[in-house]
Amino acid sequence: MRLKGKRAVIAGASGKDNIGQAIARRFVAEGADILIAGRRLENLEALTSEIGGHASHFDIERDGAAEDLMDEAMEKMGGIDIVVQSVGASLPGPFLETSRSDLEKMTRLQLIGPYQYFQAALKRMADGGSIINVSSVGAFRVNQGQAIYSATKAGIDHLVRVLANEFGARGIRINTLSPGLVDTPMARPFMDNQQFLEAHIRYYPLGRIGTGDECGAAAAYLASDECFMTGENLQVSGGLPLRMLPSADEMEAAFEDVMSAQ
Repeated sequence: MRLKGKRAVIAGASGKDNIGQAIARRFVAEGADILIAGRRLENLEALTSEIGGHASHFDIERDGAAEDLMDEAMEKMGGIDIVVQSVGASLPGPFLETSRSDLEKMTRLQLIGPYQYFQAALKRMADGGSIINVSSVGAFRVNQGQAIYSATKAGIDHLVRVLANEFGARGIRINTLSPGLVDTPMARPFMDNQQFLEAHIRYYPLGRIGTGDECGAAAAYLASDECFMTGENLQVSGGLPLRMLPSADEMEAAFEDVMSAQ
């Protein structure tokens, strides 16, 4: 019950069994009151009917949406101690085929939106709270066909360090959690491709990919008052940064198979 009495807002929790939902489950198990948010309200309400808490429709790309969400959290929970940003999407494809529309969409989703989300949260958070940004090892390891994804994730990761320095005086810890490949709805098209999966597993020192529950456990530590970290990037990836991601040659056939199946 490390989070007993804490009030948490978790954005990006509407994908069934995604990392946001795994974090929500763990936070409730640790005693927190939660407000989960995302674009699919029916999925959010299904989860809150199971574990408790509050659900809210939230589109991180809409101007003003973050302010509205944080106001709702203040009204429903009476304050905000923990904020989790777990919104993300994959838009794979060759760099030279990336359109301006693709770039603008991913920037709104994974850079502008989280930036405004943190702004809205920090205006209202209690001193001594915790912000957790869910990123990816792809933000700093080269990942075939993921130029936009990696660039926008890396941008918000650096913002975390800037904010950790600026808001440390208020005792607010701001950290990034970076999973490797995890079996989530976003990754499922790739996970279902055996060639893709085998190409990755061989680079994991622990010999397997991670789970949502392991991400939830790491997030619970970052959210708890036991944590004396800020501006850090906690790798929950089975040691993947010790090695590398699969090479372009290894990934080419698997990547083409996945893209053709979508």
